[in-house]
Amino acid sequence: MLPERAITEDFLLWDRPWQASVNLNFYVSPQRNLKLFGLRLPNNWNLNLRYFSQAGKRYTPQFFTDSFTNNDKPIYTDDVDRNEQPDDPYGKTAERWEWVNANFEKYFKLRGTTFTLFVEAINLLNRNNSNIINPITGRAYEFGDATPTGWNDPYTEKTFEAKGSMRSLLRKQSLGFTLSFKSYSATYDE
Repeated sequence: MLPERAITEDFLLWDRPWQASVNLNFYVSPQRNLKLFGLRLPNNWNLNLRYFSQAGKRYTPQFFTDSFTNNDKPIYTDDVDRNEQPDDPYGKTAERWEWVNANFEKYFKLRGTTFTLFVEAINLLNRNNSNIINPITGRAYEFGDATPTGWNDPYTEKTFEAKGSMRSLLRKQSLGFTLSFKSYSATYDE
């Protein structure tokens, strides 16, 4: 009789068990005159802040087998019970992802044209989110980390390259302006 495998939930790579965001928007109209500590603030502007957080990427954990290769590299497996199936496929999540985006716009009007000066920051706090997960450590691969058997190992192959793809994008700032023209429509009656 074949041993039965317990009925369990197997997750998919793209599954993120939770996700949350907060979006704050502050608009000061041209008619408002705000003061802060007795100083008059400019009017006709918009500030948008967005905080986003979600569970980290899923990965299939690897376990040390207490064995080593001929060149003393530790051997890891995802199949401890040796049934030719991963024991916990995508059963773990890496550390959470989070970032803050900010956008400030100041509006100016001149002869029917609206000029908008904007400053934008993506990942304002420069959070370094894990993108390619090392299934032994549960975080982005760092030079010197152990790697699963069969993976490129810098200790034995000397081919490690620091790749930006291991982590998400770092802070990105933009500064610019836009122009909006007022459109006119004419009607003709007979």
